[in-house]
This record gives sequence, C-alpha cells and structure tokens, in this order.
Amino acid sequence: MDMRKAARDPWVWVQVALIALVAVLAPLLPRYVSLGDVDPAFNRVDPDWIRWLGAPLLAAGVAMAVWGVRSLGRSLTPGTEPLPDAPLVTSGAYA
Repeated sequence: MDMRKAARDPWVWVQVALIALVAVLAPLLPRYVSLGDVDPAFNRVDPDWIRWLGAPLLAAGVAMAVWGVRSLGRSLTPGTEPLPDAPLVTSGAYA
C-alpha cells in the first residue's frame, strides 16, 4: 500500500472525515435531536439483553473486516484505484 499516494487521494480524506463525523455524532444524536412523533421509537433505552446482543454483532463485524483485510494482503489500497501490480484476489473472504 503506497501511503504517500493515499495521502494525496481526496477520496481517502473524504472517508476519514465521514468516519470521524459518524464516530463523534452518533453517540450524541439521541440527546440533541428530536424526531417529533417517532422520537420514542428510536430514542429509547432498550433492555440490557438487547444492548448485550450488540457485542457479538460488533465482534462478528470486526472479525469479518479483519478477514477481508488479511485476504486482500498487499492488494489492499485505501484509494479507489487498484495497484498496478496487485493480483486479483479470489480466495478467503473473496472466494
């Protein structure tokens, strides 16, 4: 992965900005945004068992992301342009 080229790619910076925006605003959204009549349906405190159900879902998502990154190996690129000498990955997560 050519990090110097990735640092010059505007799409990489858009991705970083979107991830940062979601990471900062998502926890604050229920406190400061009113959705009117549907607000109680979305901004409620769920039972503990529903919140704990999110932990294995998060772990599964992280595991799948790691699997995908490991499957891509040196073909991984943060930009939208594939590397010129990278092979097509048809195994692992991409089989």
